[in-house]
Amino acid sequence: MIEKETIERIKKDVDLAALVRAKGVKLKKNGKNWFGLCPFHDDHNPSLSVNPSTNLWQCFGCGVGGDVIRFVELYDQVDFKEAVEILSDNGFKKT
Repeated sequence: MIEKETIERIKKDVDLAALVRAKGVKLKKNGKNWFGLCPFHDDHNPSLSVNPSTNLWQCFGCGVGGDVIRFVELYDQVDFKEAVEILSDNGFKKT
């Protein structure tokens, strides 16, 4: 079982925008958020929004969204436990 503190630390400490960029999504700043093409559907207009202050993402095209763990689950097609393991060993900590 994964400790709740570990999950919360990952959600808080991982730089979501850096993680999304590392997965190949080009992000462009618009106001306080970052926008890019959603990797989860055939996106032609930037509909993926990454909010660095809340560390959450949302696609306004296909409706999916969530935190850093959910992004890894969907992008890497892994379960929750494996996504947490991936993020525990990454270099995407906020500075």
